[in-house]
Amino acid sequence: MIAYFDCTRGIAGDMIIAALLDAGVDGDQLIRELEKLNLADYRVEISDTARCHIHSKQFKVIVTGEQKEHRHLGRIIDIIEKSELSETVKSRACAVFERLGRAEAQVHNIDISKVHFHEVGAIDSIIDIVGACICFELMGIDEIFYSKIAVGSGTVKCAHGILPVPAPATVKLLEGKRVYAGPGDGELTTPTGSAIITTVGTQKIDLPELELSAVGYGAGSRDSAEYPNVLRVFIGNKNTDNRLETDEISVISFNIDDSTAEHTGLLVEQLLASGVLDVIQVPAYMKKSRAGIKIEVLTKIADEHKIAEMILSQGTSFGVRISHQYRYKLKRKIVRIELPEGNVSVKLGLLGEKLVQIAPEFEDCKRIAEINGRNFREVYACALELARQAHYNE
Repeated sequence: MIAYFDCTRGIAGDMIIAALLDAGVDGDQLIRELEKLNLADYRVEISDTARCHIHSKQFKVIVTGEQKEHRHLGRIIDIIEKSELSETVKSRACAVFERLGRAEAQVHNIDISKVHFHEVGAIDSIIDIVGACICFELMGIDEIFYSKIAVGSGTVKCAHGILPVPAPATVKLLEGKRVYAGPGDGELTTPTGSAIITTVGTQKIDLPELELSAVGYGAGSRDSAEYPNVLRVFIGNKNTDNRLETDEISVISFNIDDSTAEHTGLLVEQLLASGVLDVIQVPAYMKKSRAGIKIEVLTKIADEHKIAEMILSQGTSFGVRISHQYRYKLKRKIVRIELPEGNVSVKLGLLGEKLVQIAPEFEDCKRIAEINGRNFREVYACALELARQAHYNE
């Protein structure tokens, strides 16, 4: 499922949640998921409202206790990771906070461990960031895009004093993105909104072609007579025939020409053990005609920062290149085939309902062949044929 955010009136964490609620997320289910954070002294309000006569949803976090704690990044990550939320929500939310923390650290020229998050560390911002990630999962959204972003103008009062709009952290988060002032005065895009959308999404100026299933409007706190202060989200699927699956992944590439084969092999093993999708090694000639290796790591976008840190800390490269790429995929189905000597997992690739690929698990076939003294190709072929028969006999 695809979500495309129209940010031409700005974007904030609460507006993202409100837009997705208006597009179909169950509010009660969202609240139940938020309770897994085990945070006290707050409640949420979900209401219907209008901006310039456009029906919208509004999401508010009401802090019921006195919040004096200025949380560090480590404390916020600890709260999220110790919760009972899904691993996908945890990973996305932690990635957003880490990106936001890096931006704050760069703006104030201090180590990230010393950043006091102030408003960002307050309960309402934790709820906004985690709540947005919950909504993405509840709607089954795996691809997120956003338009050019209206950032606003003027000044804004925050914990660091009166700052120009867009705030310094917002500017840092939006580096390399298409932005403009937008309508009216004041802050249209917040650091929280910028952190969420730039961490989980990809900027795409024009609305992508998709089969539209829902539209949602999330209201901002201000009600201007000059323009509708809303964030609009389009929900749909770009596979109108629904025969192929799609997703977006991060491709992290780097070159090595000063590492031993043993060291490179260890790095690849560490990457695969961390849960990346795949690691590709390509022989290459580097500068000064040095023989080297180009390595590409395919991973989930939410994990790219963690994987980049692993590469830079465990390998010999001084930098990595990152790009986001779309994939068309066959629908996948795993079946267990019982052979006389043991079970084999077999992956089926489906184009719609048509079976087009069959791949028995190599390690299962290898184990059975070694234990029973059988030819590997015979075990593999037997598992493949039985999986084909099982599929067509369903």
